[in-house]
Amino acid sequence: MQCLSFVFLFSFGFVVSISAVPPSPAGGGYLKIYAPGDYAYAPHHDDFDIASKKNGYTIEMWYYLKHPLQKFDFKMRQPYERWSMVHKSGSYEVFMGQSGNPKFRSETKNPGVREPDASLPNQWHYCAVTISDQYIQRAINDILWGKHITDGFLNLEDTDVAFYIGGGDVSAIAGMKGQVVEPWIGNPVWIPYIDGFIDEVRISNIVRYPRENINLGRWVDTIEVPEGRFEPDEHTLALWHFDFEGNEGSKWRDSSGNGHHLTYKGEYLNVRSIGKLPIIWGELKKQ
Repeated sequence: MQCLSFVFLFSFGFVVSISAVPPSPAGGGYLKIYAPGDYAYAPHHDDFDIASKKNGYTIEMWYYLKHPLQKFDFKMRQPYERWSMVHKSGSYEVFMGQSGNPKFRSETKNPGVREPDASLPNQWHYCAVTISDQYIQRAINDILWGKHITDGFLNLEDTDVAFYIGGGDVSAIAGMKGQVVEPWIGNPVWIPYIDGFIDEVRISNIVRYPRENINLGRWVDTIEVPEGRFEPDEHTLALWHFDFEGNEGSKWRDSSGNGHHLTYKGEYLNVRSIGKLPIIWGELKKQ
């Protein structure tokens, strides 16, 4: 199965009204990346390694697109957009690419599945990627696609690097297996940051939508989309609401209780919530 994709920002005293962006179904604040090369990150921890999670792994979030991703145009020498949402260099990435939907890829495997319609801009979408040693699934809103796999965890490798949201190391994200990053000088093929918003990112050490019958090989199913804020439980490894809760650092606090607080790399613009605001996402890939 071709899988999903999914990342964020922060900094100084600058107040902006975002009334044009409705609150996500989870409410509260959101993550926005302000410039290419910016990202939010948590220091390396085993909680962000998939290969060691024998009971499975789930990455889920809400995302909002301000416009459709730009398509590749060879005649105009125009690069296409690619938004990195969640990234752990050398292991995996959740990103949004030409399909217009989040995806998951590992470096060694890229299981394919029929693409749904592209995510519409100017509205919130729910996204989840679930991985076990027998199958991988991607959910977009209430539709879930899955595929049986025979090489547990897609041969994912654990790496001693930071966990990125909304971007990451530009060279690591843009270049895959030595491919040329810039076919034309000054025109990168991928623009590795999210021009939109992300809200409510939750990482879990289980499969949130477990599958009993995997004999079908591939499947399409429906799920019940979560309502309101994600809540931590005994399976939650990290949870970011991106809300201001009385102090400037609260937006980046990990609400799971495991201490995976985020830092914004770049010139973060401090955007306070006016009423309730949402945020956007990305796609998942293994470098």
